[in-house]
Amino acid sequence: AGTVDGIEAARRILEAENTRIVFVTAYADGDHRPRMNALNPMGVLSKPYDHGELARLVASVPRRRAQEASARSA
Repeated sequence: AGTVDGIEAARRILEAENTRIVFVTAYADGDHRPRMNALNPMGVLSKPYDHGELARLVASVPRRRAQEASARSA
């Protein structure tokens, strides 16, 4: 079986679903950051995080998705 970390779980979700990822992690440095960035997340928040920062990031997702869709169709 083996151990699946959050980054691998996110990769599997992205393979199966058309969705976006926001990482909330205590491990935003070292080997983890390049692995997270490879998945093109909407954001990476480091713990401890500000709840306002999380709310702003989540609120920005629809606008950013619309921008991505517009760029793809251009």
